[in-house]
Amino acid sequence: MRNAIWLACAATLLVPAPAFAKLANERTPTQEGTFIAPAGTAFFSFAHRFTVGASPSYSVANVPTFHLSAGVLDWAALGALYSTETATVPGASQELELFAKERFLDEGAGALLSASLKEAYNMTSQSADLEASLSKRLGPVTVFGTARGMSNFQYSGQMRAVGGLGLAFSPTPYLALVADASASPMRAATEPPVAWGAGVQIQIPSTPHTLALHATNTGSTTIQGSSVATDTVRYGFDFTIPFSNAKQWTDIVMPEQPAPTPAAGATFDAKAFFTGHCIACHGPLGAGGFGPDLRPVEAKGDDFIRNRIKTGSPKGMPPFASQLSPADLDALVAFVKSL
Repeated sequence: MRNAIWLACAATLLVPAPAFAKLANERTPTQEGTFIAPAGTAFFSFAHRFTVGASPSYSVANVPTFHLSAGVLDWAALGALYSTETATVPGASQELELFAKERFLDEGAGALLSASLKEAYNMTSQSADLEASLSKRLGPVTVFGTARGMSNFQYSGQMRAVGGLGLAFSPTPYLALVADASASPMRAATEPPVAWGAGVQIQIPSTPHTLALHATNTGSTTIQGSSVATDTVRYGFDFTIPFSNAKQWTDIVMPEQPAPTPAAGATFDAKAFFTGHCIACHGPLGAGGFGPDLRPVEAKGDDFIRNRIKTGSPKGMPPFASQLSPADLDALVAFVKSL
């Protein structure tokens, strides 16, 4: 446990700031939503849940879960969740879930809603698990839906199906109040009827990180861990760290040189530049995703768009001034306005 905590602290300090960020309303305490790290990036989160015993010992029982995934395509990722303690399988001391996840619909790219499918194998319960997730933004509210199937629930030899709903209310882009509940028609009469979670999630300004503070009656954040309702209320936090944009660190010791002057006759392809540098955050149609929707930006004027491209944004967008000539900037501004 001590080594795991040191690993989490080291990752927090050493991982470079990315060009994408997980939003505050991307998930709820027991539903991970449809989020997938973009291709070529990785994503780490540390969820820690605990209970404090009664006087005089006040002993602390911890259930920490480490999530690490990597985007292999813009719509697919591979990863693992590992918990050094678990409430999923009675008597087990740890839990490991290996998974693949695909997002088939992306609201940020113009779809009506977002939809994903996660295929997993829980090594501890020796169970093939499946999770289908939906999310839909309705103004400041995001609605989540989850359906899960497990072939060997809690290593019991029994199958289990679970359905759940969640809500995230975002009064500002940096804050979300979240709650969820899930239940199974296959539960035993002695089991708590509902697995639930509630809390507040914060997008930390000027960083790509989110911090969640929550309460729940579940243990780990695996498919099975999020489906197991217990008689114990646990309190905890979830901190996210995206991995990408290592260039931001190398520029400290090897500052980027101004872009060379294009050869005579060379032309700048604004669409190709946008595809190579912008769609991971803003989507192929500029409709948003990890970054904001670019379609309303035309109303802010050419100077605003040009300055944002040149200087970047404190929310995670890098500056591109050194890579674009004035003529290139004009072409890219015109392309953004055409989205």
